[in-house]
Amino acid sequence: VQPVSFPDVFGIDVARETDVQKCVRIAIETVAARLYASGEGVHLRDEQDNLEGAPDFHCRDFDSDSRIVLVGEVKCPWKLCVTGNTSLEAMFDAQRKALNGVVFHAVRQIYGYMCFNGVKYGILTTHDQWWFLK
Repeated sequence: VQPVSFPDVFGIDVARETDVQKCVRIAIETVAARLYASGEGVHLRDEQDNLEGAPDFHCRDFDSDSRIVLVGEVKCPWKLCVTGNTSLEAMFDAQRKALNGVVFHAVRQIYGYMCFNGVKYGILTTHDQWWFLK
């Protein structure tokens, strides 16, 4: 696999899903630092906090009751790619009929994390593309 470079973002060569996770973590922590004065609120896989499944990251609302408000899943851009005029929803619907396909499994995975953990919001990302789920 040839690495994909994001020099305009973080200067990280991306060859594996863990590299994509690093880029996503930096992006999310940058936003979280603006939302939370302490910089807390975003936890990645190293702290599961009794979550069902293994989402790549989750966010807590430390300003209220520390409840988990969002879970996220990171996929490699060369594995999950929605191009052209096709939407994620259209690709999911097409693949759902066959119960197979990369988009079908990725959406089902993040939706499962949301349901099992009682979380209303989710993010599915390749770093190049971001989908916010409710």
